[in-house]
Amino acid sequence: PRCFVPVPVAPGARPPTPAPGMAQPLHSEVAIESTRIESEEFQKRLQEAGAIGVCRPVRVIASVAEPGCKVGEQEIVLHVVRHGQGFHNLLNDLYREMGRNKFNPATGEGGAENPYVRPE
Repeated sequence: PRCFVPVPVAPGARPPTPAPGMAQPLHSEVAIESTRIESEEFQKRLQEAGAIGVCRPVRVIASVAEPGCKVGEQEIVLHVVRHGQGFHNLLNDLYREMGRNKFNPATGEGGAENPYVRPE
């Protein structure tokens, strides 16, 4: 069985190099730092909940499904979709750029300083 093992985001990790012809990096330094901070906070919560290092005897065999294909009795169709940048993610980066970083995205702490719990 395989276990979930977190992969830490290294402090000072560099963003991907922009494709030729792109004028600017894909992610700002603040966005990269936000990702590192939030990854650490969420991994800490997973550790505290006992969810890291859990092993289960699961076997996954995957293939690309053709539209309209029949799914077997012990099969499922899994759609893998990338979560896009949400408005709260942009606010998070802007808040951190302005030095407003006294919030915790994992717990919701921080009141008006937390862009993840701001009313729309």
